[in-house]
Amino acid sequence: MGLSLSNSDPLPTPLSHPGLFVRSAVVQPSGLTVKEAAEALGVHRVALSRLLNEQAALSAEMAIRLQKAFGVDMEMLMRMQSDYDIAQAKSRFDRVSISPISLATLAERRKLSKQPIRKKSVSVTNGKV
Repeated sequence: MGLSLSNSDPLPTPLSHPGLFVRSAVVQPSGLTVKEAAEALGVHRVALSRLLNEQAALSAEMAIRLQKAFGVDMEMLMRMQSDYDIAQAKSRFDRVSISPISLATLAERRKLSKQPIRKKSVSVTNGKV
């Protein structure tokens, strides 16, 4: 199975999935197939393919393997993953329906929850309730 990277594939940007970078700047220029690259990295072909096709996140373990095999700085790769994750979260920001909490309301809730529970008085006569 050969790696497909055509001239129409987008170039990596600062907010690109790290798999795009690994595919276009590391694996493809090496001339390796996905299977050969996976074998060199000591991972399953499917795991590498999912990363390269931007279907899976880059793990720290994979970043280490890429650094050892291809000399790519693992910290740079992990920053790319973090930046990508943040950009994806920001793109969904408006879909998360959470209302801001008022600190005054929070303080009042805490105050109410700390009030002692009033117990009904029970009279004891001759050791019986």
